[in-house]
Amino acid sequence: MASRPLDSALPEPRSFASPAAALPGLAAGTAILYLSLVVLIPLAALLWAAVGGGWTEFWDAVRAPDATAALKLTVAVSLIVVVLNAFFGTLLAWVLVRDDFIGKNAVNTLVALPFLVRSVQPVLYELDRDMEQAAASLGAAPFTAFRRVIFPNLLPAILSGGGLALAKAIGEFGSVVLISGNIPFQTQVASVLIFGRIESDNQDAAVAVSVVLLVLALSILMLINLVQRWGTRHDH
Repeated sequence: MASRPLDSALPEPRSFASPAAALPGLAAGTAILYLSLVVLIPLAALLWAAVGGGWTEFWDAVRAPDATAALKLTVAVSLIVVVLNAFFGTLLAWVLVRDDFIGKNAVNTLVALPFLVRSVQPVLYELDRDMEQAAASLGAAPFTAFRRVIFPNLLPAILSGGGLALAKAIGEFGSVVLISGNIPFQTQVASVLIFGRIESDNQDAAVAVSVVLLVLALSILMLINLVQRWGTRHDH
C-alpha cells in the first residue's frame, strides 16, 4: 500500500489575521469616537441652544446693531492681520531658510506661533534652486524670478497658513480682551461681545453670535482644504 507524502497528510495551516492589520480600523474608530465626544456633541449642543428659542430670536440676536458692528470689525481686523501675517511670515520663513546668521537655530526653535512660517518653511526647503538659477541665466531680475518661479510654488502654503491665521484671529479672545477698549461700535470685537452677553446673562444672544463665528471658521477651514487639494494637483 503506497503511503501519501508527509506534507499532504498534514492539515493546511490556518491563516490568522495579523493584529497589525486591525490597527487602521481601530485607529479610525477611536478617532471618530474622540471627534464625536470632543467636537460633534458640543457643536450639536451649541446649535441646539442657538435655535432653541426659534430662528426669529436667533436672527434678531445676530442682526442687533452692536452685534453686526462687532462682527464687521472682527472680520475687517482679521483680514488686515492675515495680510500682515502673510507678508512678514513669508519674509521670516525666507530668512530662516535662505540666510545664515548667529542664533539661527534658536530663532528657528522659538518661532512656532506664526502659521505662515510653519506653512512656508517646508516648501522653501523642498524648492529646487535650479529653477531660480535657470531664470537668472535667462536674464530674469531677482524680483521677476521670485514672482514667476518662487511665488507660484509658495502660494498654496501662504493661503493655507493665512486661512489658519484668519480662523484663529476671528475667535481670538485672550489677548484682545486685554488691549481692546470694548467700546460698542468702535473697538468691540465679536469675542468680547460674546463675553459681555454672557456676563449680562443673555446667553441666547451670546450663543447666536458664537454660531456665526463658528460657521465662519468652519468655512475657512473648508476653503483651506480646497486650497491644499489645488496645491497638490498643481505640484503633480
